[in-house]
Amino acid sequence: MTDRPTPARATPRRKPLPSALNVITGALGLFLVVLTLLALQVRSGNDPSLSGGTSTSSGTTGSGSKAAAAATRAVVTKTS
Repeated sequence: MTDRPTPARATPRRKPLPSALNVITGALGLFLVVLTLLALQVRSGNDPSLSGGTSTSSGTTGSGSKAAAAATRAVVTKTS
């Protein structure tokens, strides 16, 4: 039997970091995808901030509609 020399242990290679162009392209692509999804949500009418649901602001009284709140609001004008 012959003695085999033990192979030297190879140092693990580190993966190279992504280039700046790859990072910028990925971030911009992700931003555009999210922006498109939000635009589709608004266009379909599912945006909760634009819906005519009940309002929690202190200016409305009871009904929650904007017309009722506008009718009870006083308009003050300054005359000289």
